[in-house]
Formats: sequence, C-alpha cells, structure tokens
Amino acid sequence: MICKAPADVRNQVNISKWQDYHICNQKGTIEKVTTWDDVQEFEGCHSALKTVGYSDESRKEVYMMISFVLNLSNVEFK
Repeated sequence: MICKAPADVRNQVNISKWQDYHICNQKGTIEKVTTWDDVQEFEGCHSALKTVGYSDESRKEVYMMISFVLNLSNVEFK
C-alpha cells in the first residue's frame, strides 16, 4: 500500500515503486489485485492512524520504519 501512497508521503521517507523492492517483487508477484485498492486502503490506514492519536511526525516515523524494511530486503549477503 505504501508504495502507492501519494508522492508527498512517499518522498518524505524515500519510498519508490514496489518493483524496486525485492520483498515486494518476487516470482509470482502480481501488480494489481482486483479485490483490493492499495491507494484507497492506504488512505484509510493513514486516516485511521491520525484518528487513534498518531501525530503527523509519528506517522512519518512508522512509514520510515517500513521504508527501512523495504530497503533492507534489497541487501544481498554472500
């Protein structure tokens, strides 16, 4: 969902398209699920975090942690 969030959210935490992350782009991954709208689901989640008391800064920190995990999935060990 976060890879399809609005650009202003993604840019704050350096998240690009889902295809750039190994964890999201493995064999068998499909680009679009017809029963799920990532954009709409992200907006709902983003709003819900605010409703339960997360500040804008706290939400950014959550997204930064997700960004860290996405980028960590691209690390290759030998």
